[in-house]
Amino acid sequence: MNDTPVIRSLLETDLYKFTMWQTLLHAFPANDAEYRFVCRNTPAFPLSELCEAVNRELDHLCTLGFSDAELAYLGGLRFMKPDFIDFLRIFRFQRRFIEARPGEGAEAGQLVIVAKGPQVHVMGFEIFVLAIVNELYFRRLCGADRTAVLAEGRAGVSVRVLRLRPAPTLFGRLAGRGGRDPQARDPRGLQGHVECGTRAAPWADPDRHDGA
Repeated sequence: MNDTPVIRSLLETDLYKFTMWQTLLHAFPANDAEYRFVCRNTPAFPLSELCEAVNRELDHLCTLGFSDAELAYLGGLRFMKPDFIDFLRIFRFQRRFIEARPGEGAEAGQLVIVAKGPQVHVMGFEIFVLAIVNELYFRRLCGADRTAVLAEGRAGVSVRVLRLRPAPTLFGRLAGRGGRDPQARDPRGLQGHVECGTRAAPWADPDRHDGA
């Protein structure tokens, strides 16, 4: 059994989440929102069976904060504002704003995860929830032998990095979707390239961007 926490750093998310987060803090700090987990595929086993493990991972997630080194990295991005970095310095995910439970009735067998509350506190759950469910699912599905899965993932990341290296490139780092492999998340392979943010969707339409 693998008891290693799925999420070990709050940087294990998509870079665009930080640009969106900063926009919400500055322009829409009073927004409330509700986000619901939806699995669009047919799983090999009922996802409700992961509920206990998901709740343990959410408990752990809510203990994490940003380290000084992580804040220095974020603060070094040219589009991050000092007040947002100060906000992140004291930020913790609040467990009371998210619940995970087995589905009932028409949702039987499904995994119901709902994050509801101030949007500056619940928007960030999205990528972490997807990563947690994905990792727990494949830990169970693949069992102890994950060698082939990791090799395939690392090969794909290596090909993408090699394509970026020949010339300076603007890129938006999608850390969370690089997988849970630490080698895939390591940004040092992209040194010499310029990171760029993506447009924050809540800025364009804050009332519609409700986590659906």
